Amino acid sequence: MTDATAIDAGEIGARIRAFAPADTDPVLRLWETTIGARYPLRADVLELSLAADPTTTVRAAVAEVDDGVAGFAFAGACLGEQPELESLRHGLWLQAVVVSPDRRRLGLGRALVRTVVEVGRIVAATQVQAGGGLHYLWPGVPDDLEDAGPFLTSLGFAFDPHVSYDLRGDVSDVRVDATTGRVLAAEGLTVVPATPSDRAALLAFILAEFGPDWWHDTRYFLDGGGSPSEQLLLVDARRAIRGFARIHLPASRPPGWPMFWRGAASGAGGLGPIGVAEALRGRGLGRALLVSALDRLRTLGSTDIVIDDTTLLGYYGPHGFSPWMTYRHAVAPIGPLDAAPVAPVREDA
Repeated sequence: MTDATAIDAGEIGARIRAFAPADTDPVLRLWETTIGARYPLRADVLELSLAADPTTTVRAAVAEVDDGVAGFAFAGACLGEQPELESLRHGLWLQAVVVSPDRRRLGLGRALVRTVVEVGRIVAATQVQAGGGLHYLWPGVPDDLEDAGPFLTSLGFAFDPHVSYDLRGDVSDVRVDATTGRVLAAEGLTVVPATPSDRAALLAFILAEFGPDWWHDTRYFLDGGGSPSEQLLLVDARRAIRGFARIHLPASRPPGWPMFWRGAASGAGGLGPIGVAEALRGRGLGRALLVSALDRLRTLGSTDIVIDDTTLLGYYGPHGFSPWMTYRHAVAPIGPLDAAPVAPVREDA
């Protein structure tokens, strides 16, 4: 934001300004009183989302009224110079917009969006995606936030017909079974926790097989002090990596997306991403890796498991997983948003 007072109270009944660290508690209170019952935002998750790593830049803003913070929004963009991120370099993601119920339909949401999407200028973005990105709260637009769809549509966002899910399941009864053992033995493979010495090979494998998003997520986790042992590797006798799965535990730091909305859930854990090398697919190894990872989570005390942002209901369903959260996906051209008027409007915010 080039001018913290660019949008003042005379236009929309609030002062739109840049988010400051002192706003953390007011924003958390605002969140709790609006959507916190469904999405209990933790302070460490908010900090993680706003503290951009070297490959991203974040713009966050609040709508300030006489009695405190009445609105909050943030957006992120990819500016990493690593060649691995080339395909994401002009990406821009609107991550969240929250406005106090008694201050909606006054244009605060629109003004907040206009302010935070300015970050797209830094990366020459031509469009903005709702949710997703390198550091997101949600991979898309939560389907159960009823005002979100009409609000985004009023801003020019177009929704894709496809949806994705966060899945949730109880893995108390999951064990590495005879089928899993036979499949792994037939291929000469085992599932083992990663060690620090596996870092380079793991990142190279992920980039080659699954692309820059998963590569970035894994690199960010390891660079942030994440335990290598929370990356399970499918390896051959020479320890060449043929697949991997990331597990998430309550104490995992930095926390991963499957843990964001867990609150104080007993036995909470998460899984993902997970994948097998393309050349080995169709041999039952995906199931074997999944069962091995779920069994590992169970032995570590995590049985209430969330798998984030997937469409693979047939892969996870047989192991007790079903949709917990549903996301729709939408994009909008940045030009009209960046130039949107800030006069009062009637849309939800």
